[in-house]
Amino acid sequence: MAFSGTFTATGQVSSMTSVRPGDQIDYTLTVAVAEGFIGTVHLQKEGKGGQSFENVATHTGTVGTPLVLSAVSSSYKNEGTTAESLRLVCDLYDTDNSSDDILYVISETDQVVLDARLEQGEIKTPDGNVLLRCKESGIELPSGGTGTSTNDDAAAGQIGEFVEATFAIDDVAAATGVFGDMTSISLTAGDWEVTGGVHAVLNSATVTGFFGAISVNSGSTTTDHVSGENQFSALAPTASISTTTAIIPHRLSLAATTTVYLKSRFNYSAGTPRHLGYIKARRVR
Repeated sequence: MAFSGTFTATGQVSSMTSVRPGDQIDYTLTVAVAEGFIGTVHLQKEGKGGQSFENVATHTGTVGTPLVLSAVSSSYKNEGTTAESLRLVCDLYDTDNSSDDILYVISETDQVVLDARLEQGEIKTPDGNVLLRCKESGIELPSGGTGTSTNDDAAAGQIGEFVEATFAIDDVAAATGVFGDMTSISLTAGDWEVTGGVHAVLNSATVTGFFGAISVNSGSTTTDHVSGENQFSALAPTASISTTTAIIPHRLSLAATTTVYLKSRFNYSAGTPRHLGYIKARRVR
C-alpha cells in the first residue's frame, strides 16, 4: 500500500496504512520552502481496538531552522506478529504563518532477507561468525565450511576435520568379561561423529562372545555404553574364521577437549585371544 499527501496546517492527519508482520513502511517528508517551523510531525501506531495511538517516530522543527531542506526519508518495520495501522500527524506550524507545505509519501516494502545485488562482503552473526561470503567468483561458505577441490585435509577446528587412530594386532590384555582400552583419540570442543571397529582372532583360545565400544570413559567403566548405539557385539571367532564388530557413527557433542577410547571385551578361557581395531572421528560443526 502506498499513499501521499500534503499537510497545510497543524493538526492534520494522513490516511491510515496497514503494515503486515515483518514488512516495513518507508516515508518521506519534504518542506516546500526552507523556513523555520515549530512543533513536530509524528508517525503513530494505532493501539488495540483503535482506541488510541502512540508515537513511534517524531520529526521535530525548531524556530529559525527548517525541518528539512530537501526530501528526508525514514522507515518503520513491524516487528510484531499481527498487522499494525500507522498514520502521520502534523503538529507543526510555520513561524511566519505562511502557506509553506509539508509533503509526505508513504510506501510499504516487503521484508528483504538477502539482497541478491550484494557484490563483495560478508554476512555475519551478532557474535562475528561469518555465515556467508560473497566474492567476485560467487558465493562461498565461510572458513570451516568451505569445500575443497583437492585431496587435502580440513584444518583443526574446521568442519570436516578428521581424527583417527589404529590398534595393531595384540593379545587381549583385559580379563574375561571386562572391557579394556585398545587405543584413543583426543577431540577438541565441538560436534563430532565417531565410529570404530574391533576385529577378533581366536588364537587357540576358547571365546564365547566379544564386544566393541566407543566411550569417553576408560577401562572397565561402562556408564556411557548403550547397546546398539556405541556398543556392539559379534559372533565369536572360530579356528578358521575371524570376526569383526563395527561401531556405527556415534554423536559426541563436546564442551571441552576430551579423550575418546576404543574398547573391547572378550568372554574367553583356555588361552588368550587377539584383537586389532580402529577409531575415527569427523567434525560435523
